Parts: sequence; structure tokens; C-alpha cells
Amino acid sequence: ISSSLNMQHLTKCLTNKGAKFVHISTAFVHGDCTGTPESPLTEELFPLRKYDPLELYRSMLETQSYASSAMHDLGFPNTYTFSKSICEHLLSRDKDVDTLIIRPSIVGPAIQEPFEGWAGKIPSTIVAAGVLHLTWQWNLYSSGDQKAAVIPVDVVCRHVLSKAFGGSSSDTSTDHNLSESDTVDHSPPLSEEEGSYQKLSRLS
Repeated sequence: ISSSLNMQHLTKCLTNKGAKFVHISTAFVHGDCTGTPESPLTEELFPLRKYDPLELYRSMLETQSYASSAMHDLGFPNTYTFSKSICEHLLSRDKDVDTLIIRPSIVGPAIQEPFEGWAGKIPSTIVAAGVLHLTWQWNLYSSGDQKAAVIPVDVVCRHVLSKAFGGSSSDTSTDHNLSESDTVDHSPPLSEEEGSYQKLSRLS
């Protein structure tokens, strides 16, 4: 949270007053709320009810008791998603910086760039899957057809770049909860030249 707030402040201090600050959050910032294809979660800040985000942040830096109680009360499964949600609230307070919040789901291997399957030298998603398999093996099994909330890293990068160098976002706003269901065009390809990467990268 601190680094994000510092970067937003740095953006404000730049000579180019038209500079935009793009913050990468996560799609899982809605606490105990779960969306469906028919009723998706809103692209708005998750209501913290009686809790003040600044006080929660201060608690995180100190005893963590107040923040820990709030995290469980609001239904967040872990500190990662909880801190992301708090960070969104704090970033949204500064109206002097053109801030855009992007919420990708689980970022997986690339679909095309720099090549299909690329996941970096230390692919965190794959490593995490291995740890889960060794620790809680039942977490990796499911019966029937289920969609995984994973999006290719190159699709996320293309989206971020298009938003970062696009028009002004006018004021602090949250962008798409990027996931496979948001970006994949499920219609059959019209031609081989169209390419899977292009079909996955409908970012407008």
C-alpha cells in the first residue's frame, strides 16, 4: 500500500501535469461478495461499512489487530485481497492525480507474446499451484466444466498500456475486472489470420 501511495504522490509531482497513474489491483477485492455471469460484481469500490480505510492502513503498519478484525468481518479470505481493497480506497481519495485502477484476475502464462506459454523465469502462478498441490491437494481438483479465473499476462500488459496512454480517465476510477470471460470472444474464428491473441485482446 505504501509504495502505491508513494508512486501516486510522485505522479502528482511530475512536471507533466497530464501524467496518469495506473494501479494494478486484483479482481478479488469484493470481500465476501461473489458475482455470477448474470449478476457480475460492480466496477466500484467495495464498501467497507463502518471501517475507515485510513485507520485500517494505520493498523496494518502497527498492531494489525483492528485491520485483522475488519478483514474477517468483511469476509476477505486473505491479507493480499484485503490490502488491495484498502489501497483502492486510499488511492481514490486523491482527486488531483489522474488515477486508473485495473483489476486483473489470476495472471497466467502468455498466449502469444513473447511466445505462447511464457511465464517469466520464475512463474509465480505455476509455483503457487505446485505449493498448493503439495500442501492442500484437494484444492486443485474439481468435477465438471468449470471456468478458471485466469488471464494471459500479455493480454493484461496490452490492456494496461492501452489505458495508460489513452485518453484521460477524468477522475479516479476502477477499470474492468479482467478475467477470461471478459476478454475471450467465444464465437468461432473467422479466419486463421485473425489469430487467438487478437481475439483475446478485445480491450475497448
